[in-house]
Amino acid sequence: MRNLDNEYGNIFINGILMNKIYDGRPQYSNWGGLNDATRNQEFTSGSRPNDFGFGGILGVQAINTRASFMRTGTRLSFSGANTNYSGRVMINHGSGVNAKGWAYAVSASYRTANEGFFEGTDYDAKSFFLSVEKKFSKQSLNLTAIYAQNSRGKNSPNTQEVINLMNYRYNSYWGIQNGKKRNSRDKDVEEPLLILSHFLDISEKSSLNTNVSFQLGTISN
Repeated sequence: MRNLDNEYGNIFINGILMNKIYDGRPQYSNWGGLNDATRNQEFTSGSRPNDFGFGGILGVQAINTRASFMRTGTRLSFSGANTNYSGRVMINHGSGVNAKGWAYAVSASYRTANEGFFEGTDYDAKSFFLSVEKKFSKQSLNLTAIYAQNSRGKNSPNTQEVINLMNYRYNSYWGIQNGKKRNSRDKDVEEPLLILSHFLDISEKSSLNTNVSFQLGTISN
């Protein structure tokens, strides 16, 4: 729904709310570039209830990173774009569940651009993901680790007059310093995340999901 801030929608990873405490908004860069690792999602529209709580106006997006739910096999992809970044390489591997009940999934990606769609907007992002699960008879234990570092140059908001005089790609935030193009407004995000999850099947109609998470790192502008 347009014109609504993303603080009105909730995002969960394995039952842990990802909306920040200080402004209520999710920081998508915390798992950016890990498309295959975060592909298992359930979306609930509006304020209807779901497995983890009641949604806001923009609903609930629940991401599942259990290793046993990841697609078995290896996927390697290369892509080019003309948006924030110009190139991306991504690899993902899921082991499936072996005879002893163990499963793991790993993923990594790198996105880069000397200059994105807007002038002077450099981009550099490295992402790593690991999920390990041990399944027992009626319960399982899963550890998820996510590291996503993102550094990018910002682009300026422009009036229609400026766009008419220059073009849509014009960005007033960059200039030349010591012979090199440099953006005066950078955003850097580096906030590793750990989630330990326990899943218990009590009966056919009830289950218990317990999660503990820890996050550290910095966001700078």
